[in-house]
Amino acid sequence: MAGFILFASLTVEGKMHDKRIADEMYSFPYECILQQDTGYQGYSPDNVTVIQPTNGAFI
Repeated sequence: MAGFILFASLTVEGKMHDKRIADEMYSFPYECILQQDTGYQGYSPDNVTVIQPTNGAFI
């Protein structure tokens, strides 16, 4: 499956985990598919079908 990066967050100062940044900054106003790495484990926003890699690679 090929994909495109549609969004990248601003740089955040200090120590903050990716998931916490996502919880505070991201929203999806329409249904979409989100391919995420394990740094976002447990992140499952509304309107999103989450695809997360297994064994370090996307299927």
